[in-house]
Amino acid sequence: MVVRCVIFLILCSQLCGKDKISTYWEEGGIIAVDLEVFEAKKPWKRETDLKGFTGNSYWTWRGGNSFGRAGGGTIEFNIIISRPGEYFLNIYNRHDFHDSTEENDCFTQMDDGKWVKTFSSKKGEWIWQSTHEWSGSKKIPAAYTLSAGLHTFRISGRSKNFSIDRVHLWHSSLNKKKTLSTDVKLTDSDIPAKPSSLQNKRLTSYWNSGKFGMVVRESNALLQKGENQEASEAIEAVAAFAEKRKEQIDKLKEFAPSLAFQSLRNLATSLSYTAHEKEIKEEIMTLSRDKNFQMSLQSEKIYLKALETIQKNNSKLVKGKPKPLSKRTAESLIKAAKDIKRYCPDSPLYDDLAIKLEKMNITLE
Repeated sequence: MVVRCVIFLILCSQLCGKDKISTYWEEGGIIAVDLEVFEAKKPWKRETDLKGFTGNSYWTWRGGNSFGRAGGGTIEFNIIISRPGEYFLNIYNRHDFHDSTEENDCFTQMDDGKWVKTFSSKKGEWIWQSTHEWSGSKKIPAAYTLSAGLHTFRISGRSKNFSIDRVHLWHSSLNKKKTLSTDVKLTDSDIPAKPSSLQNKRLTSYWNSGKFGMVVRESNALLQKGENQEASEAIEAVAAFAEKRKEQIDKLKEFAPSLAFQSLRNLATSLSYTAHEKEIKEEIMTLSRDKNFQMSLQSEKIYLKALETIQKNNSKLVKGKPKPLSKRTAESLIKAAKDIKRYCPDSPLYDDLAIKLEKMNITLE
């Protein structure tokens, strides 16, 4: 399934709103999340009895079976993709029912796509196997084609006694064996892990709320009073976070310039009162005046509108297949591709749209 990129206003509300959920940035083609960090709703139950899990706990669905309806006890988080392509989904899971085809699944959903049964078929041990069952005859490895940008992933309970521990989403170009390992480093969320030495209540409060600029400001005040290890380590950790996030944002500029621009603004806010804030604001000002970047923003708008048109057409089925494009729609998509090429001759968005149109038997030349 093709998963939509998120337009600027939706992006801003999800990244900055009161109901913001945790966001994980893809690194080197992988997102690795330990589900114990979430406060799952009942009837998910936090447990520790089944040895072999990672971290401090895992979740088990202790409610009744919910085969016909998803959305119960939803666990959700955002992901930001800078490397577009096919991503496999693997949930580190366990089920112990005597029949390995029973009590072996949950529901999953990417963005606003369909909820799908996601199951494994080996009982009695923690395993990475995850298969999507779209129908009785369509059971395929769990995977999504993800565009660069912001996406939302969800898990919902389906079968009683099914346990889940970690989620890995990984680019198809990576080595499967190395990727599906509990040794893989967990991906940082939008609030990275605090230094182990950080005990000061005020610094901890600022860190947990994402106010890293205040962490630096208060740490500098502590250092002025004398040597302070936790203050020094806090400043070093914030500096490392700032550099890492700037590198991640830089990778977004080609494929998702609006997300990159908004992410820079968010980063500047979180790093108020630091030298990093000044540097980032200077970069924001430079991008605001850069004609090529403004052209890339315009290209992205055209690209997203074209994707919306394609997805709207694909949702209309005729005998189980997407409705054939009308001549007028095909012409509008060809024009969109040519406009992207005109604004940004080297844009990867043009190449991506061209591939999608080719699959729909639309030739651009």
